Amino acid sequence: MVNSGYLYTTADKVYVRKSASGTAGVYGQVPNAKTVLKIVGNTVKNGSVTWYNVEYQGNKGYIHGNYVSVMTPEQVKAYEESGIIIPPAPTPTPVPKAVNMIQTTLDKVYIRQAASTDAGYYGQAKLGAVFQYNDITTVGSKKWYKIKFEGVDAYILGSCVKVMTDAEYIAYLNSLPTPTPVPTASPTPNLADMSSTALTNIEKVVLRSAPAGAEVSVIYAEGSVLTLQGETAKAVQNKIEYTWLKVKVGSAIGWVRSDLVRILTKTQAAMYVKTGDPDAKPEATYVSLSMGATGTAVQTLQAKLVEKGYLKAGTYTYGTYDTATKSAVIAFQTAEGLYVDGVAGSKTQHALYGTVETGYYDNGAGPGTTTLYTPELKDWFKSDIQSIFKKGYVAVVTDVKTGISWKIKRWSGGNHADVEPLTAADTAKMCRVYGVKVAQDILEKNLYQRRALLVTIGTHSYCASMYGCPHNYPEGDTIDDNDFYGQFCIHFVNSMTHGTKENPPHVDKDHQSAITYAYNNAVSLLTGFGYTFK
Repeated sequence: MVNSGYLYTTADKVYVRKSASGTAGVYGQVPNAKTVLKIVGNTVKNGSVTWYNVEYQGNKGYIHGNYVSVMTPEQVKAYEESGIIIPPAPTPTPVPKAVNMIQTTLDKVYIRQAASTDAGYYGQAKLGAVFQYNDITTVGSKKWYKIKFEGVDAYILGSCVKVMTDAEYIAYLNSLPTPTPVPTASPTPNLADMSSTALTNIEKVVLRSAPAGAEVSVIYAEGSVLTLQGETAKAVQNKIEYTWLKVKVGSAIGWVRSDLVRILTKTQAAMYVKTGDPDAKPEATYVSLSMGATGTAVQTLQAKLVEKGYLKAGTYTYGTYDTATKSAVIAFQTAEGLYVDGVAGSKTQHALYGTVETGYYDNGAGPGTTTLYTPELKDWFKSDIQSIFKKGYVAVVTDVKTGISWKIKRWSGGNHADVEPLTAADTAKMCRVYGVKVAQDILEKNLYQRRALLVTIGTHSYCASMYGCPHNYPEGDTIDDNDFYGQFCIHFVNSMTHGTKENPPHVDKDHQSAITYAYNNAVSLLTGFGYTFK
């Protein structure tokens, strides 16, 4: 317990209070940092705060420990001799070591319950998430890292992570944002807002003839759509009473346990129809806000900053973009890795409110907006297709079997075209082609099968084939915000694979079969989806 010596203030305008409390009266305010005060009594601990008993202007009061530094004997001696406060001798900081640390190289990486892509999962990790592993296991040809996730054993697929070096781990620790926003609880949906749409939340949900009755069929895929029929019942299964829902799946009607499905709100159902993801960010448009702005938009901004812990209630002028509001915006921009200017522009407000630009999901690719042309077969090496589909050129691809259309940008490629989805909305449409939620699933579920396409460039639609698994990250990733990490490949007539030393570049027969399928079937199938051909 410190009861003598000296300290100095580390901030301007620090209060000296009459007792050890932040609400106590004050004797005065120490105007400048690095003001030396004498400690004249015992320190007091009040909650998490240490208060120092000091002498100031003839009074004995208390000063908050967060705004002072107790001087060492060496500092006191130097101050008495020269009047200068020398900095304390630095304490050597141990250098962090990346002991069994891994970092995700893709977004939305599954944290699996077992070392299998068929296993259930505890959650998903973002791109750049870091974990410490305690074991490595190989199943088949796949490497898995065993980690602790929320206190339980879990597994991450090796192809989705990298083992960190000491330097990478230190850089990661230094990149962690401050301050940390205060988390907010998810609102409980109002039952009046619920829709008749539900999604299975696990694989292999059994559809039964009655509550806890005989099996009618199995709904194999997680995320399958069910239509609620409005009837519910209670029934016991395996000595546990469950709520059962009557649902329609395709043409079949039966009963499923309510704990195996997620009922969407009306808003989520509409978003699912629009984007294929019920949790997709809503669209919004904002006016840029800066110093001096007033009105309800500023009030809403301030309320959100208070909610997230960046702005303290009572420190700002309600409805006016003042200095406190600007400082809170700067803190938020810094924590989110945004451009720091203290102006709540469109990007800052989208990050703050969790929204995207209006029109984000309507990227002008699809029936009614995309005109297709008579399918053409073009030899990759002998025709002019490479000079037409130049590097950096944007094209529209249309999946022949689903009718889903989206935009791509050619990145590179010599033996074939290496491309990227143009936007996050385009990636979402590509995921719908594969029946997955995120592009990483295409890789993890090994959906390597070639898909027949039309690639529309200008007034020409060329028959092509797609290998959609994301790969070549980060070298092949040039679009930062498209939710696709790496590139995928599009082949044309007689184009060749990347090739390896063990498997040199060659014409892939499966790609060529898909190209032929597109040539023979694109017009009939896509006309049925509402496309027109010229």
